[in-house]
Amino acid sequence: MIGFFNILFDANFENANYTLSVNYPGIDLVDFSNKVALQITSENSSGKILETVKMILEYKIYEEINTFYIYLLDRKKKYQDLQKRIDNITGNQFKFDAKNVYDAASAYVYLNHLGDKNKIETQQYLEEWFGRYNQLLSGYPDYLTDISDGIVPFLQDVQN
Repeated sequence: MIGFFNILFDANFENANYTLSVNYPGIDLVDFSNKVALQITSENSSGKILETVKMILEYKIYEEINTFYIYLLDRKKKYQDLQKRIDNITGNQFKFDAKNVYDAASAYVYLNHLGDKNKIETQQYLEEWFGRYNQLLSGYPDYLTDISDGIVPFLQDVQN
């Protein structure tokens, strides 16, 4: 799935666990040339997000990376005062934007805003890895199809 994240975040990610060290703290994918890093996690709690920010600070990853993303494998929640809590951790050391926390639904919405080139690249990548799209939209969870500019228009645009 590194290719998907490369398209989504316009990056050239490498697996930090291979490139830097096994079980590298705070990040899973890194692109040093664009100074971008991504943490992928199945845990969607604010505690996990804050823990990641603390690791970025503790291990001074911010000295080499300017932009950080977190991709949640589970559905994103509505987090109370997340940006304020992040800022309390980071102080003036580095900036972590709470808007850079994505899940499947927000990733599709984000892709819709990137333009046709990214949509086509994403479709080609996903078809290469998972086969031609042939699942009915009704098979998707409601939270992916109830977003007005989410996956449904994205897939309809790509298929047309």
